[in-house]
Parts: sequence; C-alpha cells; structure tokens
Amino acid sequence: MPIVSIEIAIAEHEVELPHNKVKEIANHLGVLFESEKGGTWVKVTYLPWKQYAENSANFHESAKPAIVEILKKTLPDPDEMAAEAKQVAKIVGAVISRPEENIHIIFLPESLGRVAFGGNLIRS
Repeated sequence: MPIVSIEIAIAEHEVELPHNKVKEIANHLGVLFESEKGGTWVKVTYLPWKQYAENSANFHESAKPAIVEILKKTLPDPDEMAAEAKQVAKIVGAVISRPEENIHIIFLPESLGRVAFGGNLIRS
C-alpha cells in the first residue's frame, strides 16, 4: 500500500516526466516494497526551481533536488528504513536523471489507523 509522492524541482526549460517514467518508478518501487500488483502508488508534482531555496546557500537550477515522501502502513525498523532510503534514492535518481545525493527521502508516519481508502479506515 505504499503511496509515494515525488516533488521535483525543475528549471524553466525542463519538461515533465512522461508517464512511462512515472510507471517505471512505480514498478521498481513495487519490487523494492514487495507490493502486490497495483499496491504501490506514485504521484509526481513539479516545483519551479525559483520556488526552492536552502538557507545560507546559493541554489542553482543545476542542483535539481527531488523530495520523496513515503507513506506506508507500518514503518520498518531503522536499519531497513536506511537501506530502503538508499534504494529509493538510487531508483528515483536513475529514472529522473538526477544524482542520488539530490534525492531526499521523508518517511511519513504510519498510515495504520490514520488513512482511509474508499472511506474505509486502515485498521490492520
């Protein structure tokens, strides 16, 4: 059930990812998370690079960061989470042609008891 939201900072001249690239990310992450068919959802949004900043740093569009938020039913232990973060950065970076060090991962709180699909709260 992982839901993965990817926000990509893009320069004015860059174009959005074609659907097959978004699907490629979903397929790779589905394997990583051992999801059933249709079990890993990926959504991509874009942030104009002029709307992104880092404190006390000169940000240039060539940095090309992407922020990946991962919502899972339950969170893995910290060692597994660290391994997943490395793999997610590798997968997303490769597909969107960005360096792994510019792919930033945020694991959201567990969805168990907080998220509902079709109005049905996830309870177990």
